[in-house]
Amino acid sequence: MKLLARNRMVQAGVVLVVLLVILASGMFRDKYKDLRYTEATEGEFVLDVIVRGELLSERSRSVVAPTSRGMLQLVWLVEEGVYVEEGDVVARIDESSMLTQRESRELQLENQEANLNNFLANKPNQIRSSGSSLQTARYDLELAEIRLGLAEFESVQQQAQRQLSYENALLNVDEAERSLASLINKLEVDEMRQRTRIRQAQQRLDDVIEQIEAFTLLAPIPGIVVFGETYGGATEGMRKIRAGDNIHRGMTIITIPDLSEMLSKVNIIEGDYRKVEVGDPVEIRLDAIPGPVFTGKIDAIAALASFDEMANRSYFNAVVRLDSVDAGMRPGMTASLRITYEKRENALYIPNEAVFEVDGRTVVFPRRDLPRPREVRLGDRNMMSVVVLEGLELGEEISLIDPRTLEVQAEAGSPVTGSPSGQKNRSQSTPPPPPPSTGRGGR
Repeated sequence: MKLLARNRMVQAGVVLVVLLVILASGMFRDKYKDLRYTEATEGEFVLDVIVRGELLSERSRSVVAPTSRGMLQLVWLVEEGVYVEEGDVVARIDESSMLTQRESRELQLENQEANLNNFLANKPNQIRSSGSSLQTARYDLELAEIRLGLAEFESVQQQAQRQLSYENALLNVDEAERSLASLINKLEVDEMRQRTRIRQAQQRLDDVIEQIEAFTLLAPIPGIVVFGETYGGATEGMRKIRAGDNIHRGMTIITIPDLSEMLSKVNIIEGDYRKVEVGDPVEIRLDAIPGPVFTGKIDAIAALASFDEMANRSYFNAVVRLDSVDAGMRPGMTASLRITYEKRENALYIPNEAVFEVDGRTVVFPRRDLPRPREVRLGDRNMMSVVVLEGLELGEEISLIDPRTLEVQAEAGSPVTGSPSGQKNRSQSTPPPPPPSTGRGGR
């Protein structure tokens, strides 16, 4: 009887222990049910630099105010930001004063042409009159020559008089010939002067017409209209040009970027300067065109650093050339650029947010060891992940949240929720800084 009672007590104890174990395991599962997990992954690990940039066109053409004396006034401008084709009208300048000049120059040309016509009409009469004088002189010379031939039967005194008359007739013919030649030469010079005056008047008129045409400004290439700037006085300072503004010759009214080739200007901080180099591939994500990922390469990197007083740090200017252009791209669009400077094959890596620092040690929290941490040795790090050199196996599950924070949050009465990738809950331990890159050395 006593033996039976003892066996029943033992059985009851075993059942109690089993129930306690089941209850404890259930409490354990409930305690860590809100944790998020990830796995140690093996594959290609990309070492990159993430920067912000702004699109710009490689080339652009400017529309400038035409050469003209004095100030000019804009009377019309195309809307900024619109797309124009080559030859489209983009601006007009007040041409009223030039129209008055054109009327004056047209009148001057008409007067010069009238003067030439009158000259040409009188020219034959002048030549004819001078030619008649020459014909008369030649007739007198023939008559004097005949009389001189008949003088052999006359007295010596009469012969001398006939000889003198003949010589005078010769002189008269020579003078008449020279007078006619001089008149013809003078008339030719006068005609040349008249025609020169006409050409000059025509040129002055053409200049005015050309200036009037230049007051209608055309797009030199297809592209997007970007207004120039002007000083708007103490109240406005530098501002965009607008209709009604006074402008001076050579002033840039509009700039039209060439959208066939696009670049992105970026700033690379000192710590990343020796990692990247010309020719490195780049992925470009435009804020204004979400979705597509564009590609490009680093085209140039400045040799000297610039200092940003606002950020209190130095950086190097760099230019990224895009491999292709999208119709929606516009200069000034902002973008996020991922510069890949090295790739590691068959690397074991985990997300950055799965790494914690406990008592000066770099640790992770494997799921099978919770809540105990495990120390790991890390390698290269990018913006999203870090290489694990020791301490983890491929496929091991690790927590993205420090499990020790559960007690703190449970006491506060708030549920445990995962944080977005790359961020930590405030109660999480701070991940250690990345180790120095073992990638490229000096430039």
